[in-house]
Amino acid sequence: MSFITANGGATAIEETTGMTKSEAREAIQTEWLARPETKRSTEHQAAIFAMKAMQRFDFRAAGDRYQVVKSWLLQS
Repeated sequence: MSFITANGGATAIEETTGMTKSEAREAIQTEWLARPETKRSTEHQAAIFAMKAMQRFDFRAAGDRYQVVKSWLLQS
């Protein structure tokens, strides 16, 4: 289990392993869209979220996983 600290608090986040690309995409986009719109409105916010998501979700992708995840977020 890993912890992400935001605004002085810690939230327990489970790491996932062995997901398919489509399972990871659905889970990542669901978490992204659950955030308040003010916390998901810029490319910089997407970049930070993508980096954290890459650490938590284990899936295979052709090319750079960071770019794949970030593109999913920007398309959401």
